[in-house]
Amino acid sequence: MNNLHDALLSASRSENILNQDVIYLAKKYIDDDTTLDLPMIFDDIDPPNITYNDLYMRVYNKIQSLKPGTRIDTVKLFTYIDYYFECVQHIFKT
Repeated sequence: MNNLHDALLSASRSENILNQDVIYLAKKYIDDDTTLDLPMIFDDIDPPNITYNDLYMRVYNKIQSLKPGTRIDTVKLFTYIDYYFECVQHIFKT
């Protein structure tokens, strides 16, 4: 039972961190700030279980909710998403 509890706790923490990262990426995009410091990963957290397209849509939707009517430059947003996945990949390889 402890293993299930630990797994659920880890998944919940991972999702919370992912949500924070989505907000962070959206705010950086809105501010046209490319100095990114991501992601917030801890030793006891599994890598985010999200596809490229799902993360793109989450960030896209968050940008629209934080600043409605924002014109999204797809190529620019892709660079933010690429950076995020590169960071995650690097962190979990080491």
